[in-house]
Amino acid sequence: MSNDITGLATEQALNQAELESALLELKRISEQPSVSTHYARVLRQHIANTGRLIAELDKRLIEYAGIATREARRVAELEKYRTAFMEWHDKTAWVQSDKRFDVVRPLGKHRADVLREYIELLEARAAQTLTVRVPVRCDCCYSESEAAMFDGVVAEFREKLELACAIAGIKLQIEGE
Repeated sequence: MSNDITGLATEQALNQAELESALLELKRISEQPSVSTHYARVLRQHIANTGRLIAELDKRLIEYAGIATREARRVAELEKYRTAFMEWHDKTAWVQSDKRFDVVRPLGKHRADVLREYIELLEARAAQTLTVRVPVRCDCCYSESEAAMFDGVVAEFREKLELACAIAGIKLQIEGE
């Protein structure tokens, strides 16, 4: 029986040593970071960083919203000036670039004033009569064919001149008629 007790004590001591060895191994394993604990730590750190970033971005968003609100008010204040400028510009800028109004010198004038002056100028032209002397051929200097050609050129010149004067609103008087 003493062998049995000694055997049991030895067996128990052996089990105790195995148990202590297993506990030491578990402690060592728990102190070393495993892949899952490492990922958990990285994720917690990432979540914390993301939270700080979101808080910072919220702060910036509120700041930018304030700036946008102030600028929107400023734009609304300036809109009435823009509207007034656009009305003025519409009434003057195109007149300055239109070459027909060069005779009126429209710089800085209102569109209605420029048009009124231009109408007066055209009416004055309509009352104006232009007298033109058309060349006549000398009978002694031309052959029959040359004379016919000269008469054709003169007739074409008269037609073009009458058309141009009619478009310009000028009365035409040809000397000798």
